Amino acid sequence: KFLQYIAISLTLITIILVGLILYHTWTYYQEERLRADTTYTTRLDGLQHSLSREMRRTVSLLKKSDVEDVRRIIIELYFGMLRLFAENGLKIRDNMTVREFMNEVLKYFPDIPADPLETLTYLFELAVYSDKSLTESERKIAIKSLTKLEEYFKERVNA
Repeated sequence: KFLQYIAISLTLITIILVGLILYHTWTYYQEERLRADTTYTTRLDGLQHSLSREMRRTVSLLKKSDVEDVRRIIIELYFGMLRLFAENGLKIRDNMTVREFMNEVLKYFPDIPADPLETLTYLFELAVYSDKSLTESERKIAIKSLTKLEEYFKERVNA
């Protein structure tokens, strides 16, 4: 009978120890996940602020520039956005097409207005892959699209 009590006691102690280990592992995992979520949120906040500033700067450049400079400004905007994603620790592959990049932006910011983003993507493709000069109309469209996106990011930063 004494051996049965020892066996039961050892079993209970083992169950309690396993429970404590599982509990501490679970709480550690939850803390790490929260820490990772906080880092991710901080990165997104920093990126939104930077993107808002980049959109505002690009609008200013487009308003002051000649039509001949629109192509260069649109291309610089795209590469600037890639740089900002990288600086904020958000993964963008080097070999990504401009459409794939647009889809990644939509993943990071699911409620972003898609039309202005699509328009800027089209203008970038036109600037890079076409021999056609960008027109005054396309400059105005770029300014309108950038302004909408800048407002979106500005609202999110101030929220």
